[in-house]
Amino acid sequence: MYPELLGQLQVDIGQTVKIGGKEIVVKGAIKEDPSNAASGFSFAPIAYVSLETLKNSGLMQTGSRIRYEYMFSFSASEEQAIAAKKALSTFLPEDDFSVTTFKEGNRRIGRIVGNLNSYTGLLALGALFLALIGTAFLVRRYLSEKIGAIATLVSLGAPPGSAIYTYVLQLLVLSLAAASIALGLGVVGLPQFAKVMANLLSVQTEFALTWQTVLATVFVALGVVMTA
Repeated sequence: MYPELLGQLQVDIGQTVKIGGKEIVVKGAIKEDPSNAASGFSFAPIAYVSLETLKNSGLMQTGSRIRYEYMFSFSASEEQAIAAKKALSTFLPEDDFSVTTFKEGNRRIGRIVGNLNSYTGLLALGALFLALIGTAFLVRRYLSEKIGAIATLVSLGAPPGSAIYTYVLQLLVLSLAAASIALGLGVVGLPQFAKVMANLLSVQTEFALTWQTVLATVFVALGVVMTA
C-alpha cells in the first residue's frame, strides 16, 4: 500500500484491511512506484493485491469497471519503446486498447500539474482582488473616523498635510506588520502544506519562498494603503 493510504485507513504493516469481501494483510508500504510514470497521474492512493486475491474479493463481477494494464520494460533505448508501441498499435483495436510510453505518461502528468497551477493561480488572483477591495474600504473608513482628530491637530497649528500623513504613517506601519505576519505564516506553513500535498496526491512537491514573493507582498501592502 501507499504510505498515504495507510495513514488514511489508520493501519500499520502487519494489520488487516478489508477489500471487497476479503480481509487481507498489509505486507508493506510502497516507497517508489515506477508505474506511475507510465500510467499517468492519480489522485487516489494505490493498494496492490494479487490477481487471485482480487478475484476472491468479490469486486470482479458484472457491472464492475475494470481496466487492465500490461507494462513492458525496455532497457535499450526510448526508440525501442516507441518501435514496440507502433508494432502493438498495428494489431490492437483502438477502441479497447491504448498504448503509451513512459515519456507520454510524464507529459500527461506535466499537463495536469500545469492546469492545476493555472487554476490555483486564478484562485489566488481572485482572492488578492477581493483582499485589495476590502483593505481599501478599511483604510478609507479608518481615515474617515480620524477626521475629528485631524481637525483638532490642524486647529492646534499642525499643517494639514502633516496631520493627515501622521495617520497614513500609522497605516503603513500596520501594513508592514501584516505583510511580515503573512510572510512568517508562509515560511512556516508552506513546508507543512507540501507534506500534506505529497500524502494526498502521491506526488513529491516542493515549495520555496523567493525574494520576488517577499518584495511583491510588501509592495502590495504599501500600494493598497497609498492608493486607498
